[in-house]
Amino acid sequence: IRYHMVEKYDGQKSVQEFIERNLQYSSFRKMAIENAMKQKDYGYVIKLASEGEEQDKSLPGLVKQRKEYRYKVYKLSGKLDEQREIAVNFILGGNYEYYKELKNTYNLKEWAYTYPKIINLLEAQNKTHQDIYTRILIEEEEKHKLLEYVKQRPSSIQYFYKHLVPEFEDEVYMLFRKYIELSAASAKSRSGY
Repeated sequence: IRYHMVEKYDGQKSVQEFIERNLQYSSFRKMAIENAMKQKDYGYVIKLASEGEEQDKSLPGLVKQRKEYRYKVYKLSGKLDEQREIAVNFILGGNYEYYKELKNTYNLKEWAYTYPKIINLLEAQNKTHQDIYTRILIEEEEKHKLLEYVKQRPSSIQYFYKHLVPEFEDEVYMLFRKYIELSAASAKSRSGY
C-alpha cells in the first residue's frame, strides 16, 4: 500500500528509493531487477540477483528465478563463461531446455571435450534427474550408455526400446523378457498377470 502511495504521489525518484530500501522483500527485489533490466544496467542486475540468491538460499524457487535473471544478463552481455556455468547448473538441476543452449555456445571440438564432463556430472548424481540424463543420451545418440542405463532398470525398456533397435535387438529382447518375468513375479492377482 505504501509503495502504491509513493508511486502515485511522490514521483519516480521516490519510488526507486522506496524499492531500494525494501529489497529484503522478494517482490521489491524483483521490481528492482526488472527496472535494471529495462535500463540495461546489467551490472546492477547481477548484483541484485546474486544478493537475492544468498538472501533466499532456503527458497529454491526464488534462487532459480534469480539465476535465470543472471543467465539472461550474461547472455545479453556476452559473458560466455558465466552463462555456461549457470546453464550447467540448470542442467544438473533437471532443466533440459538449457542443454541445447549450452551446446550451441560451443564449437564441435570444444563440445567434444565438454560433453563428457556434463555426462559424468549427471552420472555422479546417481538417481537424481535421470529424465534429463536419458534425454541427453538420446539426443547425442549414446546408445551404448542408454543400453547400460536400461540394463540397470529393466522396466525402463518399455520407454527406450525404440532408441536401441535395430543395433541392440537381441539385448532389447532379453530386457523385455526380464521385465515381463519381473512383472509376473510381482503380480498378486489374475489381472496383474
